[in-house]
Amino acid sequence: MKSPVIELRQVNKVYDDGPQPFAALKDVDAVFYPGEMVVIIGKSGSGKTTLVNMISGIDHLTSGEVIFRNKAVQNLSENEAALWRGQNLGIVYQFSQLLPSVSLLDNVLLPMDFCGLYRRPESINRALSLLESVELEDHVFKLPSAISGGQQQRVAIARALANDPPVILADEPTGSLDSLTAAKIIDIFFALVQQGKTVIIVTHDKTLTERASRRIYLSNGEIVQNESEL
Repeated sequence: MKSPVIELRQVNKVYDDGPQPFAALKDVDAVFYPGEMVVIIGKSGSGKTTLVNMISGIDHLTSGEVIFRNKAVQNLSENEAALWRGQNLGIVYQFSQLLPSVSLLDNVLLPMDFCGLYRRPESINRALSLLESVELEDHVFKLPSAISGGQQQRVAIARALANDPPVILADEPTGSLDSLTAAKIIDIFFALVQQGKTVIIVTHDKTLTERASRRIYLSNGEIVQNESEL
């Protein structure tokens, strides 16, 4: 049995800034292992994005625990959490969220500059190699506005891989793409699983859902079905 990379234990998230408290997640338990792709499925408002935000530490738990390789993520300070996230998670959103005023190369360099895991010559070589791996080696000095949406999403994946994180989190990464471009993005994710990375994806994409190692179904903030773990 493989050791889990991430464990969620009785995770609750309640938003109380509205007229009434809203429970976005209710007693969520989940385990994620190396070398698997897990898709998170549910209707709009079911808690999918909130769950990703709990895993990443971007948002704070109301109660419960998120454990990453025996480290309690919820106990980290803001600065510690930012550094932990940069070193261990690659995050891909529905829209690429690239910085518009800097080149593709500089966008991929940013996580490496922040975490300081690589010296500058090594980080440049690594960024160039990552852009080549997503077939954008001829565009490295262009601004994001000079390439297509699908190409921007491939840059976002290269950026997510900058620090060689063990876990990739993706929130509807193919939602804004045509079917041909989406298929290329899906192939990249499956190649990462073959490399032993844990890929967790919120998606409505049937191709991703059908090919995933495991599916977790959310409804009203609760896991209503969690397929067999490894």
